[in-house]
Amino acid sequence: MTLVIRNMKATSIAIGLGFSVCAIGQTMSNEEYKSARDGIAAEYKSARASCRTLSGNARNACVGEAGGKQKVAYAALEAKYKPSSEANYKARVAEAEAAYAAARKNCDAKDGDAMGTCLNDAKAGAVAANPVELGRLGPSRRPQSP
Repeated sequence: MTLVIRNMKATSIAIGLGFSVCAIGQTMSNEEYKSARDGIAAEYKSARASCRTLSGNARNACVGEAGGKQKVAYAALEAKYKPSSEANYKARVAEAEAAYAAARKNCDAKDGDAMGTCLNDAKAGAVAANPVELGRLGPSRRPQSP
């Protein structure tokens, strides 16, 4: 019986070490990280430049989408550079927030009831993507149930 327990402990330690070595192998070097950050910044500048040709709500939506993509890319980069459950969570939150912000910007072009419906759909999508953040929307911003 004790031999079986020792084998199980040895096996679990070996598996744990194997996973930790894999996690270490997936991290980025400092140079790769800096290069990726520079690439994200350049991509954002390019996206902002392409928004200059637009006007009104379309321009606002374009700029908001570019900013959202930049935040998501930075959060994903941080999760890859320093892997942890917190970094992965922050990346998911950034993705949900970017989607919500983009949906809100797209709703600005609508009027009246269509805008209200659009905003409620955006809020519902944000809550579905990240239910933990529901409290952050506040009681007046929570989606209304039908």
